[in-house]
Amino acid sequence: MENKYGRISELKIEAGEKRNETVLKNVYFTPPFKIMKPFYEGGLMKILQMSASPGIMEGDRQNININIDENACCEIYSQSYEKIHNTGRGQGERNINIELESNCFLTYNPLPVIPYKNSAFENKGVVRLRDKSSVLVYSDIITAGRIASGEEFEYRYYKSLVEIYEGNELKYRDNAIYDNCKMNMRGIGLFEGYTHLLSMALCNINIENQICEIFKNYEYPWGVSNVCENYTGVRVFGRRGEELKEISEKISNLAFKKYNENKRIK
Repeated sequence: MENKYGRISELKIEAGEKRNETVLKNVYFTPPFKIMKPFYEGGLMKILQMSASPGIMEGDRQNININIDENACCEIYSQSYEKIHNTGRGQGERNINIELESNCFLTYNPLPVIPYKNSAFENKGVVRLRDKSSVLVYSDIITAGRIASGEEFEYRYYKSLVEIYEGNELKYRDNAIYDNCKMNMRGIGLFEGYTHLLSMALCNINIENQICEIFKNYEYPWGVSNVCENYTGVRVFGRRGEELKEISEKISNLAFKKYNENKRIK
């Protein structure tokens, strides 16, 4: 499949600790990727991932590699909603590889994805945690498309596979396949009248009760599941991306607060 940039687009980020502060140790990117100079908030280094492209095009292939070293605390988020344009007969592809060392914290929290009419996209994320002291919050928001333009659920398909390992053991797997040619996306068991879906995985942090408290202020359907010991899955339906983004940020903030409390106890 032809890549419009002529090669695979790459983003590599490595964060580590220096003098009790999280710093960028190494950064590499090719078009359309860029990052802003990080800033700090409450001990968390925040990295803004940017793109010079209007979105994912037919044939685009992207590789994102993130390494978080021991004792580093980092949040990676995106500049704007991710637009997946009409991909013709092809598709766009993205591979995300994340590695977390011991005693570190990462929130991966990109803005929502908007699949345009006749678009097709396939994402694969593989995360490897060193051990039980590696803490991760992984967030993903998918929308029904350009709803204001009358393109609700008119994309061809959206596929996203996320696998999270602790050591060599697979702890969490989410294989989402939304195929408009084969599924009634508005029907029972799928979106059921809603247009936005937030999916989150929280690893090696136990804040289930606090998460449930958050939803007392929202009327959307939601679910919090204990996948295995200290691994939690969260699902929330909605009709506005900003509200789901707000929920994701609140949960991420709770997780980082709990992570800091656990460090102080140790």
